Amino acid sequence: MKRAMLLAAILVFGLGQAALAQGGNPAMLDKIVATVDDEVILLSAVLQDVELFLMQTGARVDSIQYRQLMEEALGNMVNEKILLAKARRDGIQIGEEELNMALDRHVAGLIEQSGGENRFQRQLDAEGMDRRDLRRRLGDPMRDQLMVQRVVETVTWDLEVGENEARAFFEENKGNEEIIPLRPRAVKLSHILVNARPAPEVETALRKDWRAALDRLAAGEEFAEVARAMSKGPAAALGGDLGWLGMGDIADPVIQEALVSLEPGQIDEEVMTEQGLHILKLDERNGNRVRIHQIVFPLTITEEDRQRARDRAREAHKVLVEGGAWDETVLEYSDDEYTRERGGSLPLIPVDQLEDRYRDIIELLEPGEYSPVFKGIRGYQIVKLDGREKPRPFEFDEIKDQLRAELLAQKRGETLESYIAELEDEVLVQRMGIPDADKMSSGGAASP
Repeated sequence: MKRAMLLAAILVFGLGQAALAQGGNPAMLDKIVATVDDEVILLSAVLQDVELFLMQTGARVDSIQYRQLMEEALGNMVNEKILLAKARRDGIQIGEEELNMALDRHVAGLIEQSGGENRFQRQLDAEGMDRRDLRRRLGDPMRDQLMVQRVVETVTWDLEVGENEARAFFEENKGNEEIIPLRPRAVKLSHILVNARPAPEVETALRKDWRAALDRLAAGEEFAEVARAMSKGPAAALGGDLGWLGMGDIADPVIQEALVSLEPGQIDEEVMTEQGLHILKLDERNGNRVRIHQIVFPLTITEEDRQRARDRAREAHKVLVEGGAWDETVLEYSDDEYTRERGGSLPLIPVDQLEDRYRDIIELLEPGEYSPVFKGIRGYQIVKLDGREKPRPFEFDEIKDQLRAELLAQKRGETLESYIAELEDEVLVQRMGIPDADKMSSGGAASP
């Protein structure tokens, strides 16, 4: 697992702070913990990297675990510096256009993570920065990261894991639950989903712009050009390019479901969420990661809109209570276009992946029973329990894509680790190490 994580660590190091988390303890600035050629790594940078990780994950660790995180962060930083030294020796150059596009994507990602333009601007204001300052701070780290990525691509990105290789691994390890755990306890559910929608006149205006965008796409205009001209999302200036995302990082389950059904190059013309109306294009898929473009037309949902949705969901529940057939009620009331035609049937869901509100409701149901109306992740829902499954071994077809992705990540990590070890013969690396805890105080020892 450590080797498999190496590639990911290398590719994200350096920009984790996003230039919005400056500082660290000034007293740490004179503690050099490693050097790579003429580049130094400071203890304060290691501490800042660990603190950012803990802030983002919400993890709570003891002193031993904290030191382990520091050692891992330092190791990743050294590896990144070694690859950067290799890139410089090979004369790798990053042009201004490539750098600016990468900065655009990164800033768009920061805006998304911040919860929108307004919150992002407030964060900048709190740091006393504008966007020009931000891009200046990000420029050199981003250029370094792009150079490192070039080296990594050369070394690892032609590697593959075929289905036969994944099957052989599966057959060899299928009885070892430490390597291939059992499929967890799961539930089979169906649901009726009623989304809050804007008033008809608001949606009509929204769909006018949406239709105009579809007409331009149908006429052969490039997706990115239409997005630049018409999309209202934070990535519009990038042609709607949201870059590579893990499926688990996509917060809206409606968008997740839409992407699952797409093949690379395909477009879903109509994806309605509470945030707006989306046109999605799947560019590439690599295991559980996708690269996508979108054109989005935001909408504002009012409390009046939500009340209409609640009333409609309660009406559907009343129909069921009075003896209405489940499948017919789903057809008439559910807004989930992906499940409506098949009785609201959802994929099998592991119990440990259910949010507490769903788990609490489902625990009270017997197979065939349905819940009251409740506010779910996506809208107002009625859930029917169709059945429960006990833990059991996976079949190969159920897990093959995940296995291929994990084996590929492991293969890339091992290849990169070996490559970095070879580079240490031509790059001067000195590791002073993390000081003991009693020396990491404002009165600690100075740098060597």
